[in-house]
Amino acid sequence: MTSHLARALRFTAIAAVCALSLPGQLFAGPIVSFTGTSGQNLGNPPFTLGFEFTADADLLVSALGVFDDDLDGLVNNFSVGLWNAGGTLLASTTVPNGTAASLTDQFRYVDIVPVLLAGGQNYRLGALYLSGIDALIFSSTSISGFGTDANVTFAGSRFAGGGVLADPTSDGGSSAQYFGPNAIVNPVPEPASLTLLGTGLLAAWRARRKIGRS
Repeated sequence: MTSHLARALRFTAIAAVCALSLPGQLFAGPIVSFTGTSGQNLGNPPFTLGFEFTADADLLVSALGVFDDDLDGLVNNFSVGLWNAGGTLLASTTVPNGTAASLTDQFRYVDIVPVLLAGGQNYRLGALYLSGIDALIFSSTSISGFGTDANVTFAGSRFAGGGVLADPTSDGGSSAQYFGPNAIVNPVPEPASLTLLGTGLLAAWRARRKIGRS
C-alpha cells in the first residue's frame, strides 16, 4: 500500500471514530430488547399486532423484525409494517420463516431502505399474525423490555383485525401487550459528524485517483 493511500485511509478511520464519539450521539439498536423471555401463542388469529411509540429525537429505522421465542426460527413468514400517526405506510417487509433473517436478542430482522422518524412524532409498528403458531409477548410487565436508550417512548398497544397487514390503530391499552414486531433505530448523524467523515472519505478517494494516474 502506498504512503498516500495509507495516510488517507488512516484519516478516514480517525474521522469515523471522531464522528461516532462526538457528544450528542444517540443509541443505535432495537426499540424493544428481550433475552430469555417466553412468549405466548395467539388464540384467535388473524390480527396485525403491535404498538405505538413516540420518537424522542430524529431517528433512522434501518430494519424491521419479529419476535422469535425460542431462537430456533420462525414457522410462518411475517409481514411487518411501520406507519406514521396519519396512517401512511412508511415501510414494510417480510420476515421469512426459518432462520434466514438476522437475529438480535430474540428478534429476527430484515434490512429496509432507511426511514427517517421525526422527533416528537408518533409512529406505529405492526406484524401480521395469520396463525398462533409463533409466539409473541403479551405480559403487561414486559414493558421493562422497552429500551429507554433507544430514544423512544411507549405510547400503547395497538391492533387491527383481518388477514392482511393493516395499520394497527385500535387501542389495546397502555400496558405492553403486543410485542411481536420490532425495529432497529439509528441516530441521525449531526452535521459536524457528517462533514468530518465526508472529508476523510474524500481524501481517500483523491488518494486512489492519484495512485491510478501514476
